[in-house]
Amino acid sequence: MPLFNNKVATLGLTMAQVGSGLGYQNAIYKILNCEIEPEKIYIDILFHRMGFEKLDLDWYVSNSQYVLYTSRKAIMQLIKEDKLEEARQLILQYDPTNKLSNPHKQFKLYANTLIHEKNGASSSGLVNLYKAVIQSTVPNFEEVPIIDLLLTQAELYFILEYIRHIKSIDYNKAINLYFEVLAFLERNDIVSVWTKSIYYPKVIINLEEYFVSENKEDELLPLCDKAIIYLTQKYRFGELSLILKIKINALEKINKTDDEYKKAVSLYNEIVNVYLYAEVPINFDDKYDLYKWVDVYNIGETIKARRTLLDMSQAKLAENICSQHAIFRAEKKKSSPHVQVVREILTKLNLYGDVISARTPFVGDDIFLLNEKVSELFLTQKYDEMQLYLNQLEQQIDMNDKHNIQCVGTKIKFLELKDGKITVQDYYKYLVDALALTTNIQNILLKPTQIHLSHNELELVANIINALGKMGVREDTFKWIKAMETYLEQTNGEVLSVERHIYVSNMIASAYRNLGEVDLCHSKAYKILVYAISNNCWKGLSTTLDALGKNYAIY
Repeated sequence: MPLFNNKVATLGLTMAQVGSGLGYQNAIYKILNCEIEPEKIYIDILFHRMGFEKLDLDWYVSNSQYVLYTSRKAIMQLIKEDKLEEARQLILQYDPTNKLSNPHKQFKLYANTLIHEKNGASSSGLVNLYKAVIQSTVPNFEEVPIIDLLLTQAELYFILEYIRHIKSIDYNKAINLYFEVLAFLERNDIVSVWTKSIYYPKVIINLEEYFVSENKEDELLPLCDKAIIYLTQKYRFGELSLILKIKINALEKINKTDDEYKKAVSLYNEIVNVYLYAEVPINFDDKYDLYKWVDVYNIGETIKARRTLLDMSQAKLAENICSQHAIFRAEKKKSSPHVQVVREILTKLNLYGDVISARTPFVGDDIFLLNEKVSELFLTQKYDEMQLYLNQLEQQIDMNDKHNIQCVGTKIKFLELKDGKITVQDYYKYLVDALALTTNIQNILLKPTQIHLSHNELELVANIINALGKMGVREDTFKWIKAMETYLEQTNGEVLSVERHIYVSNMIASAYRNLGEVDLCHSKAYKILVYAISNNCWKGLSTTLDALGKNYAIY
């Protein structure tokens, strides 16, 4: 993982510092050198502590990892539903010999702490419990200032819960700790905007009472403005409404009802009205989602699904890589091949050839981050800015590579279509040809519940649907929509990231509108809206809201 190694070197840190508190330091080195399977719970911690932004990656994990993940998810759901005894039993079954590494021990401590919290434990008791949770991976917590720590998003959450419970015991200590967290969040070297957008607003919400009671609105307002910037950058408009309300109240208290006040009120009302229209409460509680994974796939299931997609036998797949029996055992979830073998298998299955995969072959940090930037701008429809980065990217990668054709080439063709340089028919042909480079297209249409699509392939299918809608080819459009909606249903709104789900669903809604199916378009767009804002993700919703607005104009 050169991207990670280079970031560590740039920051002047050692691997021991980055992996502090995780246990099994040798395992980290082996993971980074691809000697053993990368454990996602480890990699997430390393990425967070290094301040990486949220990366658009596909993950392929062994069955043993996936079983642990599904156990964590089930435990959190049981606690959320107040089925506490059932949750306790599952916790006992999770790593019963206590041999797993510290992140797993931390999960068990946290789950038990939530149960104590549900049962009405005292503030002092919860302070001690959360301290134990934190110190299981941050052993020097409270020994050094928070600003000097390397922290994950989960560790930050635990610290904020620790402070929240201290507040009723030692108010001044809690306030000082909140300011320490703010100072940490203002670091730009190891704290991503992604992390800032989640936790900076939480601190402001918890400090509002202090600022108001001390008549320090003049100090509160610039903090609100910082939170607004972070939230806007990451399209977290639900939480933005809460910060806007704090800002509005502060401005009213100091009798400052100028243009700044009016803009805040206007934006606040717009956001609240969207939630009212969708009948979704403005309520954000991350406590049960700290361990949630998206775009993560079981290796055994993926191998079988890709073989089905490509009409490839186990024997053919195993040829020159491993034994057929190894493929059989992987698909039956009996064992997982060595990570190097898995990479060869994924390559032969026309995936990206790694268990942690970006959308294009990795050739260097700059290219990887450039492609991430292009994808972000494409998703948020900032096409003029995207063109500049896309030109740089095209010049620095191999445009004969099938994955680059699918990911980068498609965006080039999209801009050509947008500028009138090619027809919709030309664009459609390019999309189909690009998809055929890595899939058997008929199997996408005939076996949508039995296959697995990469992110590139999923995006290609979405754009094929949209292009067919623009061409007015009704029968083929509905055939593709049926296959894609069936494919999405099997993910149950959880496997795919919210952003990917929104993108594909928006293309389906657009196709309905292009075919004159206003009712179907409206129904689809409304479902997207509810799903997106329920998950506090507004990225890509401009297309959804535009569709709803145009539908109302027709009605």
